[in-house]
Amino acid sequence: MKILIISGFLGAGKTTFIKSMVKKTGRQFVVVENEFGDVSVDGPLLSAREQQEAQPPTIWELTEGCICCSMKLDFSNSVMTIANSLNPDYLIVEPSGVAFLGPILDNLKKICYGEAIQLLKPVTLVDYQHYKNSMVDYKDCITDQASHAGWVLLSKSESCHKDVFTEFASEVHAWNPASSVPDCHYEMLPRSWWKALLETPLDPSSVEPAPQVNEDRRPKLQQISFTDVKIPDIPTLVSILGRLTSLIEGKIIRAKGFFPMGDEWIRFDVVENTYEIRATDVMDDSRMILIGRGLNVQQLEDMWNATAVVAEEDEDETT
Repeated sequence: MKILIISGFLGAGKTTFIKSMVKKTGRQFVVVENEFGDVSVDGPLLSAREQQEAQPPTIWELTEGCICCSMKLDFSNSVMTIANSLNPDYLIVEPSGVAFLGPILDNLKKICYGEAIQLLKPVTLVDYQHYKNSMVDYKDCITDQASHAGWVLLSKSESCHKDVFTEFASEVHAWNPASSVPDCHYEMLPRSWWKALLETPLDPSSVEPAPQVNEDRRPKLQQISFTDVKIPDIPTLVSILGRLTSLIEGKIIRAKGFFPMGDEWIRFDVVENTYEIRATDVMDDSRMILIGRGLNVQQLEDMWNATAVVAEEDEDETT
């Protein structure tokens, strides 16, 4: 079983990349989703076919903590369980958006042996549209993810000129000289790159023991979850998302969810001051999460006309 870690800060596009990888490679994967709490958004979206020809991956959800710290033992045990029970060719690990990659690699290398369980060079996605702003408050997290990655990809960069990728590569190589930074968006990469992604091993001996992450370096964020969300129409949703990005109810860093609207299902994504709305497959139920700082729970409940489940401010409880 080969293990590929796909990391990236909140909203960098990890789930979108995994869906693209499934389509590009035609492989079947088991995906470990590290989400906190009872409400998972990415898992159902990964499982949905959305008119894709490729087989959607099997999802294995880990909640109630972060695999880079409080869930280390549970995570190792889950990986071993997957190896022994499902024995997939590939296990994809998608850590929480604010997880530090170093401790995860240090934890996984302890259970690798021969070709039975093998680490591949990890991937880190960096959001072209937002990473410079995110670096102001979350530099430690973003640079840790990039400095431990074998591949660093600039996501949401489909319209970028080559000069942007060149400048980005120079910045990344200051953190991680050994990383590979493609000079285009990953959708434009040839089949040989995707093949290498799934075949390039990470030497466990190159993974240095990770020191315990200082609590002061961990982003302190709130997470609010909603279920049974009902929005009547697109103009109402646009109005709500406009308020979310205007800082009225607090600083929203990431929000995502899906719910029925008339005869179809709608999903939305918010990253800081931008949002996107699109149609999606029919889901079993509606769900949504908001991640940020200084969130006004009462106003958010009134705005969404739903009851919130609130996680305390703690990095371990954020996806």
